[in-house]
Amino acid sequence: MAAEFPQHMILRVVERAGWARKLKLNARPASVDALIHILKAQLEIDLDFSLRYEDPDFDGKLTSLIDIEELPQKAVVHISLAQDSSSLSSDDTLSREDPSSLEHLRQTIVEVVKKTEMDLPLIKKMMQTTFALRRQTIVRTCPPVNELMDLWPALKMESEVYAEFQRITNQNLPNTFYAAFDRHLPRLMAIFRQKASKTGKTAEALAEIFKIHDEQELHDINTRHVLEESEPELGGVAVALLTVISDNGTSQVQYQPVTISVVIENDIVVSLPRLADAFLTLKNDLMMHV
Repeated sequence: MAAEFPQHMILRVVERAGWARKLKLNARPASVDALIHILKAQLEIDLDFSLRYEDPDFDGKLTSLIDIEELPQKAVVHISLAQDSSSLSSDDTLSREDPSSLEHLRQTIVEVVKKTEMDLPLIKKMMQTTFALRRQTIVRTCPPVNELMDLWPALKMESEVYAEFQRITNQNLPNTFYAAFDRHLPRLMAIFRQKASKTGKTAEALAEIFKIHDEQELHDINTRHVLEESEPELGGVAVALLTVISDNGTSQVQYQPVTISVVIENDIVVSLPRLADAFLTLKNDLMMHV
């Protein structure tokens, strides 16, 4: 009797309109739940979802995936996010078709964010509930960033920046960014070190950066100091990352600045302690306005 070999599968996974990824599996999963577990791990999706596939027996019309054996070896599957209503009490449950209720909830978010001790789980729940209203505002009116932040001040919070990115893309922003960064960093470092070994102003600047970088790794230099900040001039600044450094810092390269501020349309949106976090926040803020 001939040996049975694992059935390889090729899937085109549609996460949302206009966004699909190709996925190769070494074998057919044992069940639909097993496939969902694989997709959550490989696509870095934290939310619950169900699957539908383009059924060749019905001219590609979408059919709910109940039995894993129904899925062709080469298939297109669509992810349908589950509505998380279990976390909302009966008093908090709101109709997404009721603009007045959603607007009232938006105003509640504004007031909750003003408190010294913010209820972060409540804010997250309300931001999730009002997501459709927020996207509608952005798409229809395209408000300036400072106006959007006034309407939705929770978007100034680092945790909500990441949460909003996941609501839009179904991906974990820090995990996605840092995984890609770690993958490409060795090659980037090698390229820049090669350029730094040459002559010219660019090479000299790169050489100085790597000198400071290497010294920091060797001696664990701590250059962070308290700074009496002055008001920066932000006129005419469309997009920038503003680094606030200590007044006794002499180097142009600051690995541990006092703060890194995200500047959009002449206004400081949020200030964070690390450059990587500020870059992620800037990327997400720009994405929300596309």
